[in-house]
Amino acid sequence: MAIGLRYILLVLALTGVRCAEVVRLEQNRTWINPFRPNISEAPPFFPDPTEMPKPFTQCKAPPIPAVNVTFYTDNQYSVIDETLYNLNVAAVLAVTDLADGLSDLSAAYWGSRPLRPEIAECALEWLNIWAKKGAMLGSANRQGQYTIKFRLAQISIAYLHFQSEPSLDPGTVQFVEAWLVKIGQLVGCPC
Repeated sequence: MAIGLRYILLVLALTGVRCAEVVRLEQNRTWINPFRPNISEAPPFFPDPTEMPKPFTQCKAPPIPAVNVTFYTDNQYSVIDETLYNLNVAAVLAVTDLADGLSDLSAAYWGSRPLRPEIAECALEWLNIWAKKGAMLGSANRQGQYTIKFRLAQISIAYLHFQSEPSLDPGTVQFVEAWLVKIGQLVGCPC
């Protein structure tokens, strides 16, 4: 009996069950499987109301496409040229806003039950507008390429969430995917 109790205590300690639960286990003589918790006791997926995806009401206009994404640098690496710096902030902010907006749209798409095709169509239209303008295909220095690469990962993941929606136009899907591949090749992704 003592060896069996030691074995149970060791297993419970390794799985993270607290001592109070062990005492309760001994008193009730019931086994609580730590690998299959009671789902009703689990915290909600979005524990804080501020983390909830924003509800989709209508398709808003996408951010203005940024063709050139060159991160600000100067020759002295210490003197700020306000004009160049502000242009850089605007270009990087547009790419960031696109990626964050697409992430919000894909979360809203997967959060809708039943799935709402108008959300996927809105997200695809955002990408289509940027693809038609040749966004992120212009000049980019090293830091600009890093920015594009990181945001391209975020954009691609958001795109994967809604790409299989049956109501999406196949021609637009193909055009957007070709644009995403071009961006990936520009920044050195093996596409």
